[in-house]
Amino acid sequence: MIERVRIGGMDVQIVEDENLDSFGEWWDFKQVIRMAPNLPPRVWASTLLHESIHAVGDVYGVPISERLVRVLEQSIVGMVRADPEGARLWMDAVVKGSAPLDVVV
Repeated sequence: MIERVRIGGMDVQIVEDENLDSFGEWWDFKQVIRMAPNLPPRVWASTLLHESIHAVGDVYGVPISERLVRVLEQSIVGMVRADPEGARLWMDAVVKGSAPLDVVV
C-alpha cells in the first residue's frame, strides 16, 4: 500500500481506517487521507485519486465541488483504463522528462 502522496509540497499520509463508513475520506484538519481496509485494487486506486483531488483543492485553496471531484476521478480512471499503454507512456514522460513522439495527450 502507498503510505503517502505529495500534494503541493506537502506529504499527505494515507492510513487505513476500519471505522470509515465510506471507501475513503480526506481529513483536511489532519491532512490525512483515510482509506477503508480491504478494498479491491481498482476501487482503492480510484478512491485514492478521488480523495487526492479533494486534498489538492484544499491545499491550493480552490473549492472543488463533490460533483467536479467525481467527474475528474471518473474521467482520469476512464482514460487510463481505455488506454493503459498510453497512460504508462504518459507517466514515463512525467517521471523521466521525456516522451516518444507519438504520445498524444
